[in-house]
Amino acid sequence: SDSAARLGGDEFAILLGHINEVDTHAAAEKILQKVSEPVVLDAQNLQVSLSIGIAHYPDTAKNLQELMKQADEAMYRAKQTGKARYFQFTEKQKQQWDRRSTLEALLPAALENNELTLAYQPIINTHTDSLHSLEVLVRWFPVEHVVTATEVMEMIERLGLFDAYHRWLVNAALSQLHQWQQQNMDLQVALNIPVNQCRSELMAACLQEAMARYSIRPEQIELEIKEKVLMKNPALSAKLLQAMKNEGIRTAIDDFGAGHSSMAYLTTLPLDALKIDQRFFIGMDKNYHNRKVVDAVTALGHSLGLQVVAEGVQSKQQYLMAKETGCDLVQGYYLGRPQLAVSDWASFWEQFAMRTDLQGANDDIGDDGPHQTSSAS
Repeated sequence: SDSAARLGGDEFAILLGHINEVDTHAAAEKILQKVSEPVVLDAQNLQVSLSIGIAHYPDTAKNLQELMKQADEAMYRAKQTGKARYFQFTEKQKQQWDRRSTLEALLPAALENNELTLAYQPIINTHTDSLHSLEVLVRWFPVEHVVTATEVMEMIERLGLFDAYHRWLVNAALSQLHQWQQQNMDLQVALNIPVNQCRSELMAACLQEAMARYSIRPEQIELEIKEKVLMKNPALSAKLLQAMKNEGIRTAIDDFGAGHSSMAYLTTLPLDALKIDQRFFIGMDKNYHNRKVVDAVTALGHSLGLQVVAEGVQSKQQYLMAKETGCDLVQGYYLGRPQLAVSDWASFWEQFAMRTDLQGANDDIGDDGPHQTSSAS
C-alpha cells in the first residue's frame, strides 16, 4: 500500500500508510542505506546521498497541504545537519511552524504600516576614541511575540519582501538622519543590504529619492554586504557595489573571514571598508592564532586602501588589542549595544566614554552599558 513518486527535480515523496514512529524511522534508515549503495554507470561507480524529511498525519499535519509543507521543512532541517540524514517534524517544530506562519502573515502589513523600528549601534574611531558612525539594525515588536533581527530577515527572504523592506529601511534611516541634522548632528549610518536579492537599479533609485527628500549627502551612507551573501553571486554583487560607488555611497564587506571568499575579489570590487568577523575578536586576548589572523587581515585591508573595522569587541582588552593591530574602527557590546534612537548622540557618547573610561582600567562593562533593546543582530 506504500506509494513513491517524483515531485520534480531531485525531490521525491514516499507515502507510508498505517505506520508508527518506530517503523517510520526504520523505513527512513533502510532507504538511506539502499540509496547509498554504489551504482555502476558507464563502467564507473557512482554514489549518491539523500536527505529525508518526515511528517505525520494527523499527529502534526491536519491536511495534505500541511503534510507536504511539514515534510519539506523537515527535509531542509535534515540537510542542515549533514548528508544522508533524516529529520522528523515533531510537535515542537509544529509550534515553531505555527508561530512563524502567524508572524509571516503579519509582516507584510507591518512593513506597509511602518510598524518596524530601527536600532543603532555605535562605531568608534580608534584613533580619536570618538563616535564615527552608527550601524542601523532592524527591530520588530509584534504583540505577544518576541522576534529577533535574524528572524525578521529570514522571513523577508522567504516571503520575497526585499523591495518593500529596502524602501522602508532607506526611508526610515534617512528620515532619522535628517532629524539629527536638524539638531546640528552630522552623523553617518551603515545599512545592511542582502545584495543578491536586491536589484542595483532599484536600490540606487530608492537611495537617490530618499537622499533628495531628506537632504542627505552620499558620504553619510555606507552599505554593508555580508561576505557569504556577496560570494553567492559575485557578478551581481559587483554590479550593485559599483552602482552605489557611482552615487558616492561608501561600501563595505561585513563578516569578513566567516565564509570562503576569494582574495581576488578584494582587488576588483569597489570597496571602502572591511569588517572583520567578530569570531576573531571574541577570545582574541587568549587565542594567539586569532590575533595573527586579525593582524594579517588588517595589513591586507590597509594595503588595498580600505578602512578596517573590528566587530564584536566585548572588553577593554579586546578594544586595546584592536587598536594595537591597526583597526581603524571598532564596534561591539563594550562600546554600546544596539539601542533605539538617541536625541543627542554626541552627548550620549561623551558620557558613555567617560563612564567606560576607554583610557582607564575597566576590564569589561558587560551588560551594564546603556541600552534599550534586548539583543544585537
